[in-house]
Amino acid sequence: MSVNASVIIPAWNGSRFIDDCLRSLRQHTPLAELIVVDNGSRDGTADLARARADRVIVNDSNRGFSAAINQGVAAAQGEILLLLNQDTVALTDWQAQASALFDADASIGVLGFVLLYPDGTVQHAGARLTMPFLDAEHLTKHDPAAALDFVTGAAMAIRRAAWEDIGGFDEGFSPAYYEDVDYCFRARRAGWQLQMSARPAFTHFESQSRGEAVEQVARVNVPRLRFALKHFGAHWLEDVLMRGEMLRLLNASDRDWLRGIQMAYERAMAQAPEACAAGAALAGLEPRQAGGQDPVAQAVENLLQLRKMSLARRLTMERVWEAA
Repeated sequence: MSVNASVIIPAWNGSRFIDDCLRSLRQHTPLAELIVVDNGSRDGTADLARARADRVIVNDSNRGFSAAINQGVAAAQGEILLLLNQDTVALTDWQAQASALFDADASIGVLGFVLLYPDGTVQHAGARLTMPFLDAEHLTKHDPAAALDFVTGAAMAIRRAAWEDIGGFDEGFSPAYYEDVDYCFRARRAGWQLQMSARPAFTHFESQSRGEAVEQVARVNVPRLRFALKHFGAHWLEDVLMRGEMLRLLNASDRDWLRGIQMAYERAMAQAPEACAAGAALAGLEPRQAGGQDPVAQAVENLLQLRKMSLARRLTMERVWEAA
């Protein structure tokens, strides 16, 4: 018997979530194939998953979200592939929603679902990227006419044909963040449409343990840099950030954001030259000439210099305004 839908759930130390997640899926979509990819959990998550999942893939270590998704899809049989966070609970028959929308429009490749917070308010109804910092703006009301840049990977359904056309998730976005944005950009570039299902389908609890503010900002901004270089090229740093009005924004931003940005890009530089070379290739830039400067490495260095200048001018805001 062919499988219409497969659910791929990357899991990591999710013992307090995984049973409720799988039980709700069994309740609302009993025929869907459930695959859990455990990223080296140490709290018994894999054992709990085996009680309800059709298949549990266990990694020795945390390979990151994208790698776990790719592993799960490689094992999946469904024509609809639902990528789902472990800290979610299904509220309805998401499979029926997805099937109806995919059947109605063959151009839809990626489908998002309205997610609710535990208190019942809307967490996600599609998302846009705001310039210049490529921040995610999550819509809190479903609008079928809204132009979406991406839907969250916390609950994302992908048509099998689209997956085979686009390819898997980029594992360079490790351990997490911006991999779902990247995938949606690639899907749209390949001619596939994004769509949102109108009715709430999942409650998303979201992790409550994100570490210190600076550390969290750094975790987000390393993949943000990768995304920017991949889809906008190194000129994003020069044309967007190296401007007077951006200096004002950096100076006016809160302290944790500034320190987190600095930490993020210092880490990116620490990965050079391999990471910078990979970024240059992804961005479609020319290979480094013999004896020349890698354009991505130079762009990141420029940003670091901007950061230093911004911090140095925190007490001389008037001069920054005059220079703009």
